[in-house]
Order: sequence, then structure tokens, then C-alpha cells
Amino acid sequence: MEARRRQGIDLFAVGHEPEWSLEIDEEGDLRLLPLDGDSLRTPLASFRKTRSSRTTRYELRQGGAILRISLSEQACRDNMSGQEFPLTTTIEWMGPDGALQTLRGCATRTR
Repeated sequence: MEARRRQGIDLFAVGHEPEWSLEIDEEGDLRLLPLDGDSLRTPLASFRKTRSSRTTRYELRQGGAILRISLSEQACRDNMSGQEFPLTTTIEWMGPDGALQTLRGCATRTR
């Protein structure tokens, strides 16, 4: 995580089956990097942000597609590495075709 912090990454999330990672950097960019598909890079300002007592949600609607990211203040253990993270992450993606994909994983703030 120290290397990511030095690279300017403020938040890092990871999940498996399928493999993916998410980074939010100090410039305000969000990068979703699925292992088996196209990556997405967009300004975080493009998302509508909501916050409840323990959860932050980001939602982006664009051209019939929806991307929702939920960061919950709930401890999470990565099921591959066994590493513990302070946040649980859920990412929902619905493409223009209406097919919904849900990704689950763990996250941490690096700053």
C-alpha cells in the first residue's frame, strides 16, 4: 500500500472471480481495472456521491449504462491473500443491454 500512496492513489480496492481492482487517485480520477475486460477511467466528479452513516456510494449513469460503487466501513478479508482491509466494496455495472454484473471485494484508503 505504501507504493500506491507514493503514486498518489488515495483508495485501492480489489476483488476476485473475476479479478478486478479499483483506484481513486489524488487527481480525482477513478480507474476500474477488470482483468478480463476494458478498463474504465473517469473523473470522480462525474459520479453522484451519497453518504450514509457507514457507507459511501458513487453512481455514474452514461449512455444507458450504470456504474454503482459502494464502500462500507465494514472489515473485509481478501479471500485469495487473506489480507484484512477496513472497507467492504460492492461494484454494480449494468451495460446498455440491461445485463447486471456485481463485483465484491475489499478496499482501503492509503492516506
